[in-house]
Amino acid sequence: MSSAQVAILIVAYNARQDIEDCLTSVFSSAADSLDLHIVLVDNNSSDGTADFVAASFADVHLVRSDTNLGFGGGNNVGWEYIRKHWPDLDYLVLLNSDTLAEANWLTALCRLMQDRPEVGIAQAKLRLYPEISKLNSVGNSNHYLGFGFVTALGQEDLGQYDRIRYIHFASGAACIIRADLIRRLGFFESDLFLYLEDTDLSWKIRQFGYQACFVPESLVYHKYSFQKNYSFYYYFERNRYWLLFTYYRLPTLLLLSPALLFMEAGQWLFALQQGVFLQKLRAAAFFLNPSNLRKVWTRRRTMQSQRRISDRIFTQTYLGKIEFPFLTSPLLKLANLFLDAYWKVIRNFLFW
Repeated sequence: MSSAQVAILIVAYNARQDIEDCLTSVFSSAADSLDLHIVLVDNNSSDGTADFVAASFADVHLVRSDTNLGFGGGNNVGWEYIRKHWPDLDYLVLLNSDTLAEANWLTALCRLMQDRPEVGIAQAKLRLYPEISKLNSVGNSNHYLGFGFVTALGQEDLGQYDRIRYIHFASGAACIIRADLIRRLGFFESDLFLYLEDTDLSWKIRQFGYQACFVPESLVYHKYSFQKNYSFYYYFERNRYWLLFTYYRLPTLLLLSPALLFMEAGQWLFALQQGVFLQKLRAAAFFLNPSNLRKVWTRRRTMQSQRRISDRIFTQTYLGKIEFPFLTSPLLKLANLFLDAYWKVIRNFLFW
């Protein structure tokens, strides 16, 4: 593998208990063949994360934010720092502060990018920590209505996913991106703030004609835990519609409208049952605000002008069912019958 200039970007918020393990693993796994730079953006932590990094890891480029900019905003600040300091960067690597990287993880990602020019973004294999034999994600999947799911969560890693394959979107917890694509297309959408930002990034790259890929030789452990309190339901719902309004063609949205209305009714019922009705109302109100609508429409025009593939190709492998290990409602199973049947029919009419 030829030498490449690579930057690892970590966004941290109150990550003091995790960041030492993360950075120690990154430095211990660094390859001599790479020109490597490590940048950490501290999102105004209150637990001393930034001061600890400054005192303990002199080789880390520390960027302090005065406010919590969220995952997307923090990464954008880090990218601006990287772009100015290393304008000829080949690859940008995103890594969560609550991860531990195995040896060869970065080399495997870089090798994949060099060997496969059609790939724009690629994800490492994510295992859970401390349950290190179980999987967190082997590449993420999309439902045609904009929902995103981790794949293989909680499964024992028996080698059943040990092949390189294309995926719908790469997890922002551990992935590599061609820096040239970020320079051409832009990076994260700061307004998303939290959740589905990595979906947005992969959709942008895929619609520009590049693939998202899973790299099993790159292994990273993730201190992931699913929280079923739906405290961020507003961001899930608002950002899901943001994606649909931004990236789908208008005829596609029209064709999907019966399924969207069906799902919308289900989401209102779900919000009532889970006590997040006000969050759902807030998400709906976002799109009733004229200034927000103008912002979404402007973003849509930019993304649609850059795209190089059709919706037919873009969505051809999207899921018809909402499948997530923690969602076991009988009503969802019934809803999936309609959603899956509808998708199997109307996907054949996507000629654009």
